[in-house]
Amino acid sequence: MATPEAKATVQEQRSEATSRGAALISGIFSFSSQGGDLYGGDADRFVTSTIQPNFLVFIFPGVGIGGEVSSFYQASDDASFTSLAIGPKVGYFFDSGSAVIPFITGGVSYLSLSDNDDFRHLIEINLPPSTPSELIIQDFPGNIILP
Repeated sequence: MATPEAKATVQEQRSEATSRGAALISGIFSFSSQGGDLYGGDADRFVTSTIQPNFLVFIFPGVGIGGEVSSFYQASDDASFTSLAIGPKVGYFFDSGSAVIPFITGGVSYLSLSDNDDFRHLIEINLPPSTPSELIIQDFPGNIILP
């Protein structure tokens, strides 16, 4: 059982982690390459990669603003798909009174998609409860697409 002093230390560390001026840097990196045929026949190679760094700077206790960059690439022998996105995000971190800090984030991203030689530029809105959620996508010059 934790002593009162240990509980106070956890609360102080939690307060420092989300206090004004603190920063949170996080991200995702993945790479996968699959393919080949064990028996010598033709087989497509399938490659995917994802890079998604993001950051938040706390402007008030528990409230952070920042940005996100996202890059996704997928290819096989005869087709490829690329998406690049950048945009601001905001987050709120709840005071749980423990070492675990629940939070929600949301943002808006400018998204560029390419499928072989076809390019599209979109605005993506990411809001809770589904993260990331594509609630509304704006396809330039003005078509609204709802997934």
